[in-house]
Amino acid sequence: MGMGFHEMKKLLKRSGVHSPTLMEEQRWLVRQVRMAAVKIPSGTIVECGTMNGNTVILMANCLKTVKENRPKRDIASEIISIDNYSDQRKHDTLSSFDENVAMVKEFGFDDVLTLIEGDDIEFLGSLDDHSVSLLWVDSCQSETHVYQTLQVGLPKMMRNSLVCGHDYIFGNMGVPYALDDFYKDKSEYITSPHVYLRNWWFMVREVE
Repeated sequence: MGMGFHEMKKLLKRSGVHSPTLMEEQRWLVRQVRMAAVKIPSGTIVECGTMNGNTVILMANCLKTVKENRPKRDIASEIISIDNYSDQRKHDTLSSFDENVAMVKEFGFDDVLTLIEGDDIEFLGSLDDHSVSLLWVDSCQSETHVYQTLQVGLPKMMRNSLVCGHDYIFGNMGVPYALDDFYKDKSEYITSPHVYLRNWWFMVREVE
């Protein structure tokens, strides 16, 4: 059964599952998940970059709550989260695939959330065109990787869907530069990027 955002955050904290993402950044994302599930109920929600599962557990809790509160609506949305579980990021919040799978089952979200171990760009390329209602990009922050993720992901997005992500930080992060270049190349399909704290987002107004 789904629970409130703060209740879920407390449960994650008691379980030792911490996140470098600010609470308000996660709260913003959860709101987007709720809107995507309600407005585009047939779409798939995809996260690139599972890490220790903190953020995607909050997303799954939100989706489960939406489904429970709207039993008569045909909300077929599911969440898929992918990570290569490489230690190249050297981050203390990087869990193993098996640890994350066990956590998803423990929290009871395996009916709305599927975890995949693999390359996020290759996985995006395998999805059906126009099948994704929300794409959350939070894996490798290099300019090349982010741009390629957006390039491969755009044809998979549905009309009026949302592409968003984390780490909009100038300096050693390539996210702002990748977003600028991508908007210049695809402005006929997407809105100009917006930023909220370290989150960024744009809408897909036309499908490729």
